[in-house]
Amino acid sequence: MRTLKAHIFNEIDKNGDDKICWPEFYQWLLRWNVMRDESEDAARSLFTFLDRDGNGTIDTQEMMDALMLLSEFESKSDKSLSAT
Repeated sequence: MRTLKAHIFNEIDKNGDDKICWPEFYQWLLRWNVMRDESEDAARSLFTFLDRDGNGTIDTQEMMDALMLLSEFESKSDKSLSAT
């Protein structure tokens, strides 16, 4: 997961402070065309969900928790996948 974390933060955390702020997150979503059919409000809701402590940034632990949750969800959908 360390490699995955490093990759994600290199992609999103443009200022290198090991925290993802709203503008970095939103620009990343736009760059990958993730939000092409969704509103900025939907993106903000996702950001707020990931920002578990509500401090306005997504830190390393919050991102890792989200990735683990996603991995668990995918594992239940496809038994050949598992969290690493």
